[in-house]
Amino acid sequence: MSFQSLFFKLVFAIALCSCGTNPIRSTMPVSLASKPTGAKVTISDSSGTIVFTGSTPCVANLKRKKGNYSPATYTANFALKGWYSKEIQISSNMKDGDLWIVSSVTVLPLLSRLLFEPVANNTFVLPETVNVNLRKAE
Repeated sequence: MSFQSLFFKLVFAIALCSCGTNPIRSTMPVSLASKPTGAKVTISDSSGTIVFTGSTPCVANLKRKKGNYSPATYTANFALKGWYSKEIQISSNMKDGDLWIVSSVTVLPLLSRLLFEPVANNTFVLPETVNVNLRKAE
């Protein structure tokens, strides 16, 4: 068996192992709510750039990751006149049940998951809903 033939079989095997990886959107909708409603929401990414502004209730489409292997982190500030403002962190995490490094028994699925899943945006998820209770200013 020639090296070229072996190489193409290996590439085909890796591609076949990654067939379960569905490319999905790089952003994810996050529902933002507050009590009381009508609070102004400002979301900044980890570099301090404002990526979303709106009033609750609303939906922000946020990026799932910062890089191929780095989760995204955001700071959300909720403000409403007559109420204390509140700042929270919104971070993406590994999908529940994705113990993909531990569950990979052979080298090919491990390689395909390490190489293809992060690129396919299939690794990190954001919370679907963020609820904030504001305190009345005295």
